[in-house]
Amino acid sequence: MSCEISLDKDDGAIINEMPLENDNRTITNRNKTLGILYGLGYNLNYIIGENAFSPDNIWILVHSPGITLVLYIIGGIISLLGSSIYIELGIRSLPKGIGEQKYITDAFHPKRNVGHVFSFVAIGIIVAESFTSAKYLLYCFRGRLDVDWTTMIVSVAILFFITLYQMCSNRMVDIINHTFALFKIITLVTISIIGIVKLGINHDHWNCIFDAPFDFGAYGSGLIKVLLTYEGWNNINYLIGEFTPRSDDLEYPPIILKYSSLLSVCLSFILYFLTNAAFITVVGYNVTDTPIPMRFGQELFGESGKMLMSLLVAISTFGCVGALIFTYV
Repeated sequence: MSCEISLDKDDGAIINEMPLENDNRTITNRNKTLGILYGLGYNLNYIIGENAFSPDNIWILVHSPGITLVLYIIGGIISLLGSSIYIELGIRSLPKGIGEQKYITDAFHPKRNVGHVFSFVAIGIIVAESFTSAKYLLYCFRGRLDVDWTTMIVSVAILFFITLYQMCSNRMVDIINHTFALFKIITLVTISIIGIVKLGINHDHWNCIFDAPFDFGAYGSGLIKVLLTYEGWNNINYLIGEFTPRSDDLEYPPIILKYSSLLSVCLSFILYFLTNAAFITVVGYNVTDTPIPMRFGQELFGESGKMLMSLLVAISTFGCVGALIFTYV
């Protein structure tokens, strides 16, 4: 800490340890930067789940990977607007509370329990994500995405394990969640780079990406599915209490809320778009029983590539469940 030296007429030179204004500004800026990265990590860990790696259902629905790319652009814009609205709601709600439960409760005041409906929705999402993680994990061992009692047991085990380590230490939870977020970013960037390299070698799969009959209803349904892939941009609203200083100074939580939300939507859009482009380049549009990520791995590394991509999807979804449980439970 820097200090100022003041001279006292009677006692001579006396060291007066007073923090300089520049030091306080540096500490505040560091808090803001770390807080933004903290929120960005949790948001991305929630947003990037199974659908980031497996756009099969959207491709099949709209019959065109090119239209899928367009829908990802539209979905990214809509999610960015939704995130901006949540930023405003969050700032207006500070310091009394934040998140969907409070927003819904305030909207239906004086009915107090309406906001708790969202809690049941969140629980359903958590269970669904853990179930997906179990399916892809078991695919590594049996080579098929079956749904049976084994899948259910593994899904419950995943929920139990995540809940157990989250009860141990918040610091451990932070490290695990942000490790998963970094892992997902690196994985999707790697897939994107492979797609760019392959595109320079062969771009035949791009010649007919828009060859499909016009179906407005399918496009609407596909857009809904795309918006679900962006689900999680509101996650930072629940975590904003983590950034609130112990004092009454609420200077930087709104800034963290703003930039973490906007950056997470923008970064996830870039990763989604480039990943889908990589899938188009490598596997093209051929509807088969094998999911797109497994076909991508098979084209690159054979049968072991299928298992690798399945494991990556399982890990990604596992991280998503961890962020969900930490946020809502």
